[in-house]
Amino acid sequence: MGCCSPNKIQESEFIHNLSKIKDLKDDEIISTIRNNENNENNENNENINTDGDKDKIDNIVNISNKYNFEEKQPEVLKQEKIKDKEESGFSLISSSERDNTTKISESDYQNVLSLYPELTTENKDKIEIKKNMILDDKSIYYGEYNTEKNIKEGRGILIWPNGAKYTGYFQNNMQNIKGKIYHADGDIYEGEWLDDKANGEGKYIRKGLIYEGQWKNDRQNGHGIEKLDDGSYYEGDFVNGKKEGKGKYVWADGSSYIGEFKDNAFNGKGKYIWDNRREYDGDWVNGKMEGKGIFKWPDGRRFEGNYVNDKKEGYGEYFFSDGKIFKGMWKNGLQNGEGEMYDPKKNKTKKGIWEDGKIVRWIK
Repeated sequence: MGCCSPNKIQESEFIHNLSKIKDLKDDEIISTIRNNENNENNENNENINTDGDKDKIDNIVNISNKYNFEEKQPEVLKQEKIKDKEESGFSLISSSERDNTTKISESDYQNVLSLYPELTTENKDKIEIKKNMILDDKSIYYGEYNTEKNIKEGRGILIWPNGAKYTGYFQNNMQNIKGKIYHADGDIYEGEWLDDKANGEGKYIRKGLIYEGQWKNDRQNGHGIEKLDDGSYYEGDFVNGKKEGKGKYVWADGSSYIGEFKDNAFNGKGKYIWDNRREYDGDWVNGKMEGKGIFKWPDGRRFEGNYVNDKKEGYGEYFFSDGKIFKGMWKNGLQNGEGEMYDPKKNKTKKGIWEDGKIVRWIK
């Protein structure tokens, strides 16, 4: 049995401070039509000049995989494994770990009894209190013990040589029902257990992060809330330690995403709202805008159409705040191909050919 159940949350190499969608510069994204009433054929008159695509969204993939649940790596090996390594001339634990001199006090044990009610058991006459019992893996146990089966059973305290500590219930010699573990580095899990694994409702605390929610087989599974110390949080579904299903992510500045997740990234339908009220509502693939979507600006402008890899691609319609409408083809975030511009003030539609965001010629 390892000392580090549930699986330790480790920091990911690719997001320490959670990345979010880069602020878009409105003036660079879309310039309004320069009205030139004296020259309707001015080529610059009907351009949507992006000066290159500025709708780029950076660092949005794996939006909240700041902490991973790695496979459990026991820091304390069982006696027979230690022996095998020592015979080969290499020991996986230090001598200080091998000689666990920790002592558990009676007051510590009484505190456990006050927190965890006595279990109903048919073998009550076989239960004794073992005080500072040294186990095969050099861990120290203080608590209820089934002398007939020679197993930990009931309420107790277990301390491993590296300093990790568990307080709570034991059944069948394993952490079960409910308990609390203090990892050697300060991380804490408190909640429900099943056969040495976090199962059910539980709370995990580490520097910079708190998770409260459902667990299965030592991993976040089901509904939960993950809060960071900067004020941002995720609330929603988890599958095997990753955000998957429906959820909501809110940043400290008020920006938010509500929608579908898969593999810790935006996948499926979702709506992202910036702190300055710009928003995108539509399809996402691996953290990028991809598929059908609607992008809105607070001044009334909006784009409705298709996105590929965060850029406008294929057919789309752009609605200006003054009422003008462009309908046509886009490529790599810019107008490319046939399109038409409608002016409601003149009730007039002009067709043309665009290339890289600029009008090439009008079609009469």
